[in-house]
Amino acid sequence: MDLSQKKVAIVGFGRTGRSLLKFLKGRARRVMVSEADPSREDELRSLGVEYEIGNSPGFLARADLVLVSPGVPWKAAFLEEVRAKGVEVLGDVDFALKFMKARLVGITGSNGKSTTVALAAHILKKAGLKAEACGNIGAPLVEFAGRKYDYLVVELSSYQLEANSPRVLVSSILNCTPDHLSRHGSFEAYCSAKERVLLLQRHGFSVLNRGDPRAQIWERKVKVETKWFSSSGEADLEVREDGGWMGRKMVFEAAKMKLLGLHNMENAAAAFLIARGLGLSGDKIREGLYSFQPLEHRLEVFAEKEGKVFINDSKATNVDSVKRALQALKGRFVLIMGGRGKGETYRSLAPLVRAKVSLIVAIGEEAERIKEELGEEVPVLLAPSLSEAVEVSMGKLSEADGLLLSPACASFDMFSSFEERGRVFKEEVLRSLAHDG
Repeated sequence: MDLSQKKVAIVGFGRTGRSLLKFLKGRARRVMVSEADPSREDELRSLGVEYEIGNSPGFLARADLVLVSPGVPWKAAFLEEVRAKGVEVLGDVDFALKFMKARLVGITGSNGKSTTVALAAHILKKAGLKAEACGNIGAPLVEFAGRKYDYLVVELSSYQLEANSPRVLVSSILNCTPDHLSRHGSFEAYCSAKERVLLLQRHGFSVLNRGDPRAQIWERKVKVETKWFSSSGEADLEVREDGGWMGRKMVFEAAKMKLLGLHNMENAAAAFLIARGLGLSGDKIREGLYSFQPLEHRLEVFAEKEGKVFINDSKATNVDSVKRALQALKGRFVLIMGGRGKGETYRSLAPLVRAKVSLIVAIGEEAERIKEELGEEVPVLLAPSLSEAVEVSMGKLSEADGLLLSPACASFDMFSSFEERGRVFKEEVLRSLAHDG
């Protein structure tokens, strides 16, 4: 794509918008930014870029090309008006792909995609290939435009996939459980967005979860060779608590990995099939699997003291991810939950809460609802902040094996991100442990 004569507008000036601006400077004839958040005006003014605060079709219609960041709804009314005026509108991924010099592995799913992306990239790099994890997990794809890699392993969120239909060499859908329903409107629309990763693929292969309820739908949509994993039935690679099995042969062992839980064995199985499909030997893959360090904020065991274990699972932003966390753990825990809800019920957690939780400390906008839906299973206390939730929890550990933050909610009522929430949790716990000597 020749940008030298184009006036390009960027919608949304978060992490992706900043990366797009950096890429476009010196390439496009002119760059404009449309940002809804007034707190970013000082930054935009300091950059000397033409901008508006608020998303107006009139401003954007002056551009030849409009690039949309993932945080901006693809079907927003102002974008529909811009399209109606004949302006080309692209998502950030489809735009970046026009400048790629690498083969892409595209991974999506409701839970586990960051771990699987990082794990697959780690295996490939450990085997001597030039590979990198990117996309929703870290650096936006456009930052790799024009740079040569053997493989880019890209985490693709539903927000990105509703706006993009990327052509990838390897596609993978790990699972689909309710999430982001306020953005997509329904569970079907949310899953359909994720399934767009399969739409344009005509070469390579796909790695899918045979145990997911939507597996038959994926089987109809996929157009390439498919490799299946499952923890609940027959598949090319069957997952058990002790590792991954192909037929009667164990191809990786859970005990040699640093990841916890059956769900992480599923993530490992997906990464194994991806790497095997790209030609790596079993020995090379196992070397990567066993040396991989778990990502921060994902069932992260960050402290132990006097037989108590402290786990940061701040990335657990939906109900299914909390189920997976509780299933992975042995013993009973004080559980900190809450934040901004996503339209889900918490009642499905009841059996695991009865078996694995001694007390819930609820925070944020969903605190009262969590108490209402789970208060008959275990005691539920309310705390006005995460720091006070930690303080309350630390005083209730005598009958528990540890403390788990696994919120089942987004962080945006109290924090800027799940990362900030996780860091604050760890800081408060470590401060309390140091104070207690």
